[in-house]
Amino acid sequence: MGYATGYITKEEGNAMVAKILPVARAAYKDWNDYYKSYELGLKYWGEAGSDETKFPILIKNMLNGDKKSIYTYLSF
Repeated sequence: MGYATGYITKEEGNAMVAKILPVARAAYKDWNDYYKSYELGLKYWGEAGSDETKFPILIKNMLNGDKKSIYTYLSF
């Protein structure tokens, strides 16, 4: 996202991914597991009035439907 908006270079983005992806892999079995945990946190810590119902739909599309999604390129 930062790369797509011009805030960081492709190389900076790749370096960040290379650093954090092993941390995610150590804590979660796959992207679905990662986002289930994130969603639980959102429900617990989410701001009053936030629309938590859209999040699962967005994540499902990112993980399973959108061929341009970063998650199709970053295997767990």
